[in-house]
Amino acid sequence: FVSGNVDYHRHIDQEGYFDWWKRDKKEDEPGYITDLITEDALSFIDRKKDKPFFLVLHHGAPHYPLQDRETPGFRVIGKGNRDQPKQKVDRKAVYSKMVEIMDEGVGRIVSKLEELDLRKNTLIVFCSDNGPAPDGSSGGLRGRKGQVFEGGHRVPGIFNWPGRLPKGEVCQTPILTMDLLPTFVSMGGGEIEPKRKLDGIDVTKALKGATITRRPLFWKHGGSLAVRDGDWKLVVTVGKKKKQVLLFNLAKDRNEVNNLSTKHPEIVGRLSLLVEQWVKDVTVDSPVSQ
Repeated sequence: FVSGNVDYHRHIDQEGYFDWWKRDKKEDEPGYITDLITEDALSFIDRKKDKPFFLVLHHGAPHYPLQDRETPGFRVIGKGNRDQPKQKVDRKAVYSKMVEIMDEGVGRIVSKLEELDLRKNTLIVFCSDNGPAPDGSSGGLRGRKGQVFEGGHRVPGIFNWPGRLPKGEVCQTPILTMDLLPTFVSMGGGEIEPKRKLDGIDVTKALKGATITRRPLFWKHGGSLAVRDGDWKLVVTVGKKKKQVLLFNLAKDRNEVNNLSTKHPEIVGRLSLLVEQWVKDVTVDSPVSQ
């Protein structure tokens, strides 16, 4: 599916369009979306088992709408409908079940790799794309999905490769999803042309426990911006009433409670310059960028 969310049973998006595809063609394939995605991944591995392969698997679960295998579909073709009918169900229980079904599917994929004797030669990466929706949990972090506070983008990430990466370690280096491409290329023994400019870096050494060169990290959503350099993070938010400039020391204040901007104006100034330069660097003068 290509839209933001689809009915897990009827495969219809919130605008009322049928949105289930196989490659570049729509296909009416009955079933619960999470299960269908898992089955497709298993089939892919079976077909590609004799050669190196790269599998990208984007589960919709547990994204809205909240539907497990037993929750009925509710959307119809030609009728926009984001909100689910009110039902006497435990929303948290359904959410939990959606996660369990996804976890079950990931387990089946790992088992398939073991069955085909591919597990020791396969890197598995599991991560989320952003923080929770407003009614979800960010583990105490400030902010939610769509915000540049830690709760909006600090998400779990697991890298697992038996015999290649250390077991049971926690990587202390901040990593962005933009780092995945250069890291995968490096781990696969490839090279990226020097002239090809990428936003991410190869973090293989960091995953193995080594220290890598520190770099500033940037986020932007709507009119809000953030930059992190080491333990310091500058957040600039533009609300309906006024602009806010906030400075946090994440080593001491991961939940971004204490604004230190007035105590450290020199750090605010330095990080503000980094943001200005980054905006210039990534801005493209084209209709798409507007």
